[in-house]
Amino acid sequence: MKRTLKITGLISVVLIVLGTLFKTMHWPGAGLIYVSGFIIFCLLFIPLNIVLQSRNDKKRIDKMVMILGLLLTISGSIGLLFKVMHWPGASILFFGSLGLFGLIFIPLYFITRYRNPETRFNAAIHSAFMTAAAAILFALIDLRPSYPVQKSVETLNEYQETNIARIKASNTVIYFELESSKLLKESSAKIDEKITAIRTNLITQSNIKHNVSKGGESLRDTRNPDDVRIIVEYFQVSNDELSYNALVNEIKEYNNVLGSLNDSISLRAIDISKVQMENTILSVVILELVDIQLQVAMNENSYLSFQKGARSEN
Repeated sequence: MKRTLKITGLISVVLIVLGTLFKTMHWPGAGLIYVSGFIIFCLLFIPLNIVLQSRNDKKRIDKMVMILGLLLTISGSIGLLFKVMHWPGASILFFGSLGLFGLIFIPLYFITRYRNPETRFNAAIHSAFMTAAAAILFALIDLRPSYPVQKSVETLNEYQETNIARIKASNTVIYFELESSKLLKESSAKIDEKITAIRTNLITQSNIKHNVSKGGESLRDTRNPDDVRIIVEYFQVSNDELSYNALVNEIKEYNNVLGSLNDSISLRAIDISKVQMENTILSVVILELVDIQLQVAMNENSYLSFQKGARSEN
């Protein structure tokens, strides 16, 4: 059994390290390697540890405490896997296990081991290490940007929104003067509404995940601007009308309208082929969406200004 324990431990560590490397480098097969490593670690290595530890501990209470700790390690490791893979229920599983480990297992371990003079020193050292590790994991697993960084991103978003509002107001005045260009107006309004709906949905879903009821369209309304899970679940892999694929189709229709207007001077087609909108954080996607809205408004303004100038010359 000890030999099996060594083999499974070595295999699981190698697979987890390789999976982490593959995931960092975005190489194919990362998910399979990572999940395989965690399965071996949680379902073979730790259970074997439980069996061996129960044999070594003489007192029943020591066995029960150690089994509790190993079971919490299994559930916590699975929660960590869920977080890395962006699977639902990850936060509850991981933070629940981590909380029970820190608040129940560590005090029980310290009390039961500290009573024995032979294990008193090790109990103090091990408890200190486990407490520090639990605190570090709790602090690092859901890091968010510092307040100044978050504020600067929100300020940039609001600045762009203000520019969009000003350009739209100018466009409304020119539309009224020209009383034409309905095709561009309708197409611009359609894609603008689509992007606004996507932004609102992503922010709302992020807030729901963090038990905040408010919706909103701006970054200042979101609970967690670094929420990768929302992008993956509700934008990247989703197939509804507010997904990434739906946005791409909407942009294609918009670009087709621009092409039909035969004005390569004042109009610029939208190209998001090199824009990072997948496998990224919520704040990045929101800013990219706002940039698209700004480009749509600027296209309108350039085209209308050109048409207005041509009409004045005539």
